[in-house]
Amino acid sequence: MLVIYIYENKKSVFSTIETKLLNFIQEEDLNKIAALYYDRDKLNLLYSRLVVLYGMYKLRGISPNDVNILKEKYGKPYIENNNIYFNISHSGKVVYVAFYEHGEVGIDVEELNDVPNEIIEYCFHEEEKKLMKRAKKREYKRRFYDIWTKKEAYLKKKGTGISDNLKKVNVTKKYDFITFEWNNYYCSVTADGLKTYSIKIIQFEELIHFLKSFSSF
Repeated sequence: MLVIYIYENKKSVFSTIETKLLNFIQEEDLNKIAALYYDRDKLNLLYSRLVVLYGMYKLRGISPNDVNILKEKYGKPYIENNNIYFNISHSGKVVYVAFYEHGEVGIDVEELNDVPNEIIEYCFHEEEKKLMKRAKKREYKRRFYDIWTKKEAYLKKKGTGISDNLKKVNVTKKYDFITFEWNNYYCSVTADGLKTYSIKIIQFEELIHFLKSFSSF
């Protein structure tokens, strides 16, 4: 089964507690966080990694200290010596992490902002453009985000990211996708043989309580 963890970060400043939480983060990600300018980006990267640790413990009983995240050739993360697959996406204030036991998984979440029409022109397949042209005004925004998040999720599942030609990807074809909305965010997830899934919302207090059981801070 597919399990999706959602964490909404209600903080806007990288504070003392986040500095302490860095103790759970691998060196490569510590360097990335240090290089980021905006606190929002720092927070999203930090909490995305913490949610991975939380999910691995809940699903496999593995201590955060024993989770080693590595990268494939094109940068897709995977967990060393474990046969569970995961993928991360974040947008605005939210972090989504998808776990799947039966093969590669890709997830993308986007905040439902105004439609950037230039993406349709330069990144959409001709069949996808036709769907956009047929969309009624009230459907236009959600149709755009349905197509866009599916394209991103599909490429993330492949492990090539957006390095593939986006125009060649046509998500109007039949793929295994699930889509849903939550708090003005639109999400698509894809994995082979996808049938059932569950969504779990993680609260800040719950995450901190979990981490404190492995380290005092």
